[in-house]
Amino acid sequence: MDKKAIGERIRLIRKALGLTQAEMGEKIGRSWKTINRWEAGERDIPDTALKLISQVFGVSYKWLKTGCGDMWEREEKIEEEEEKLRKLREMILEGLIEKTVEYLKKFERIPIVGRAGAEFPENPTDMEVIGLIFTTKETSQQGGKFAAEVRGDSMEPTLHDGDFVVFKPYVGDGSDIPNGKIVVVRNHSGELIVKRLIKVNDLIVLTSDNPKYPPIPPEQFKTEDLRIVGVAVKIVREILV
Repeated sequence: MDKKAIGERIRLIRKALGLTQAEMGEKIGRSWKTINRWEAGERDIPDTALKLISQVFGVSYKWLKTGCGDMWEREEKIEEEEEKLRKLREMILEGLIEKTVEYLKKFERIPIVGRAGAEFPENPTDMEVIGLIFTTKETSQQGGKFAAEVRGDSMEPTLHDGDFVVFKPYVGDGSDIPNGKIVVVRNHSGELIVKRLIKVNDLIVLTSDNPKYPPIPPEQFKTEDLRIVGVAVKIVREILV
């Protein structure tokens, strides 16, 4: 340490505060002679004394010891506060990332099917994927593996245009599907449409929840080459991916 330079800085502090050497010494438990020798650069100044001067008179310890920065501690405090804020932001970010990871572990990504080929769902590669959604693992455990987008208002008020129906793949004639279930149907051009399955005298009728749309009777069901490819297990109203 440069005794003379530090002594000069101590003198500057004392003069700035309008103190005599005796008054300054009294505030930090030192004699006026000690203050005098410090200012003259005649005696080494312990680091503990520099810290005490910094605390008692509100000056920067860094400035007092090295001459760098501002005499008063406000610059040092600003740096300390900025460092605290930086560490706090890092802690918050780490916490958010950890919580986000834990949150996402509860979900699985489900492909949204735009069109399906003749071999779907027997052959899952025979489909057009137009997006992905996140859904709960419980949905997957119920068999939900694919999603279809609802188009138009035929299923109002139950389903809205833009909703997604997560469905479990189905192969069969529909006779074993519970009455009243929402199903996903593939039409002759491979498009997926959402309807409600109603059984009337052991015959299957596909209906819309919106009464302005007529039902699709069994004969039309066969004529238009409609095929049930899925049974709904969940409705999703927000696309996430």
